[in-house]
Amino acid sequence: MKHTVFFMALAALLCAGINSYGQELKAYRCAGGKWGFTDRSGSVVIVCKYDKIGDWFFYEGVWLAPVKLNGAWGCINEIGDVVVPIQYPWRIDAKRKTTLKIEWERGRTERERLERERPEQIRRNSFSFFSQKYFAQEMNNWLQKGEFEKTADWQQRISDDSRKAKEAGLLREAEQAFIAEHSKNMPVGSMALGAYDADKETFLIANSVHGDWFEPVPVNDAPDFKNNWENFVKIPQYVIRNDQLAFAGYKFETADTAVAGNHAAEQKEKQTVSDVSVRQGKAAIGGNLIYGTGGSYSHFGIGGKVLFNANDRFRFAGEFDYFPKQEHFSMWDFSAYGHLVLSGKEKKAAFYPLAGIGMTGLKVEQSESFSGMVFSFGGGIDVNLSSSLTMNFELRFKRIDFSDIDVGGYRTNFVAGLAYRF
Repeated sequence: MKHTVFFMALAALLCAGINSYGQELKAYRCAGGKWGFTDRSGSVVIVCKYDKIGDWFFYEGVWLAPVKLNGAWGCINEIGDVVVPIQYPWRIDAKRKTTLKIEWERGRTERERLERERPEQIRRNSFSFFSQKYFAQEMNNWLQKGEFEKTADWQQRISDDSRKAKEAGLLREAEQAFIAEHSKNMPVGSMALGAYDADKETFLIANSVHGDWFEPVPVNDAPDFKNNWENFVKIPQYVIRNDQLAFAGYKFETADTAVAGNHAAEQKEKQTVSDVSVRQGKAAIGGNLIYGTGGSYSHFGIGGKVLFNANDRFRFAGEFDYFPKQEHFSMWDFSAYGHLVLSGKEKKAAFYPLAGIGMTGLKVEQSESFSGMVFSFGGGIDVNLSSSLTMNFELRFKRIDFSDIDVGGYRTNFVAGLAYRF
């Protein structure tokens, strides 16, 4: 009886050890709803590609996990190799002994091959393997003599001192490229802020993927850190450790800081020649050449304008146009316009529909002057000539109504102008 109890206890301890080992890999779910597994450090071991997954179980000396993909079930091992084909309509687990035994014998040769290839798979995921390929490709490109490069310049460029500097730079680039490439599928997990230890000046932070850790926060900053917790943009940080990608912690930024950074980058981009997007608070002055036609009369005119961007899309313009005396009369036009600016796909041009209202005047030769209202609609396009100089072309349709005389109707204006932004 004592021996029976002893062996039962030993079996229980062994099972407990097996179960704890089976929990080494944690399930995680990607934004698209797919499932995968990570290790304790948070590194992705099995990328999220399965519709459903089950608990790990031990069979014939190997850990297996049931997985479902495209409506069918199968099993994978701890490195993601499919050892029970994903083809069954039911979930494969420890209770499906018959299915497991058949597939186990059928796949013995394949498992042995995968076991032999496992070290190679680990090697291919290492930084040393990545950096060797990256370094060889980039260095080979750098050593090539350019088509339009003089031999003396090329020899100076690839001198020993230059080569050493290039090698050091490539190593730093390889580290950044490795982290960027291998962190794409790293799960972020959900986080919860725990208690603050004032003596150690640390917050306890719990993460569903990476576990718990203590974040150093000075006492004076702790209240603001806690109050802004929900507003933080939590950016995962990674390092290269033991030749593999490893989780290093999080960088916490306030949403305002992130928005300000993005806004600064956008403002910098908008200062380039190829970007003609509207910039809030930016004003411009300029002039136009105008050709107006309507009825039996055509006129050339000149104009001056002031523009102001109300926000990223809406722009206001005030414009005074003058058509010198021709065909026995001259005209002037003072209008206020609104533009809805739509950036082009390549940001080299911006189209904008426009609408406006204003006053117009008519001076007939050896006669009195008349005034009336003018209503405008149409569209235009902006093209940058430099970071501050813009050319525009517009087509305007105008409805002119004079109150004192039976003259007016519709006119069409073709406009070409320049504006200086400041």
